[in-house]
Amino acid sequence: MGETTNGETTKGETRERGRKKSWRDLSARQRRLIVAGGAIEIGLAAAAWWDLAHRPASQVRGPKWCWGLVIAVNGVGPAAYFTVGRRRPGQRPAAADAPAG
Repeated sequence: MGETTNGETTKGETRERGRKKSWRDLSARQRRLIVAGGAIEIGLAAAAWWDLAHRPASQVRGPKWCWGLVIAVNGVGPAAYFTVGRRRPGQRPAAADAPAG
């Protein structure tokens, strides 16, 4: 094992590079991207839950409570609800989607 100019061994450097970065290790640009991504994700989830709460059950494919849980799945939940979970106005439910009861 050789030594570097600061006295660390190359093996120690490998460990240092392999560790997770903390918030302060990130650049300002990386921090902004993480905050923006989180804000977008929270905004999409909030919009999906609001839409689900205000949309009649007849315009939702499947049980509303189930879609409420799906929306909680990071990233894909709101996208799945907006693309698959909602019916278009005037669209009739298929037999498999019809609410029981």
